[in-house]
Order: sequence, then structure tokens, then C-alpha cells
Amino acid sequence: MGRNMRSGALQAHDPGVERRNSEFDSILLSSIMKVSLGVFGQDTAEIVISYMEYLSGLKREDIAARIELFKELLGEVLGSGAAVVERLVVKEVYSRLGMRAPEVDDFLLAVSHAKNAYARLKGAEMELLGSPSAEG
Repeated sequence: MGRNMRSGALQAHDPGVERRNSEFDSILLSSIMKVSLGVFGQDTAEIVISYMEYLSGLKREDIAARIELFKELLGEVLGSGAAVVERLVVKEVYSRLGMRAPEVDDFLLAVSHAKNAYARLKGAEMELLGSPSAEG
């Protein structure tokens, strides 16, 4: 099976893809926590996260993997203020990736685009590092 014959099924089990997804989830979670601490302070951030877990069972370590639920809960807890937190999280994530945040109001779409960009970037880096020289 050649390098260019990767199918979606193969990529789903590719440890590199899984590692990049895990790395991005870590970036997303740390961005969420940094923004939460900056907006609410330590005590209130802990209360908000704990309340989300109480409402839904969403544990802190699962927030990035269940980002749709996090968005829904953020809206329930903060109401219209959730949009402000979402924008700050998007800016933080994109900043950590060295990218300019998009001017979109769709939090989930912006996160998805960031995740895809990160996967492409890291995948390209791995291809360059792991492939034999094209000159030879």
C-alpha cells in the first residue's frame, strides 16, 4: 500500500491523526481554561465548570472532545454572555496556533476550522520530517 493510498478509514486509525487530535484538544481545553480564569477569576471559573458538570456530567477533561455540549451549557449558564466567552476562546486558540482568528460568530465552525488547520499543519510537518529527500 503506497503512501498516497490513504483512505479515510486508514486515517481514522492513523496514530499521527489521533495524536494531532489529542494535541489540538489540549490546546482547546487550555485556551478555554485560560479565558475562563481571565473572565471569571479562579473561584468563579471553578464554580462555572463544576456547575456544567453537575448539569450534564461534562467533566473538565472531556470539554474539548464534547465541545458542542460545552457550547450549549455555556449558553445555559451565561445566557448572551456566552458569545463573549466563545469569541475570546476562539481568539486564544488561533493565537496559540499562530493564526488570525476569523471574523465569524459561529463558535463551533471556528473551532472546527482551527482543528483542521492544525491537523494539516502538523501533518505537513510530519510528512516533511518523515519523508526521504525529494532530491535523491
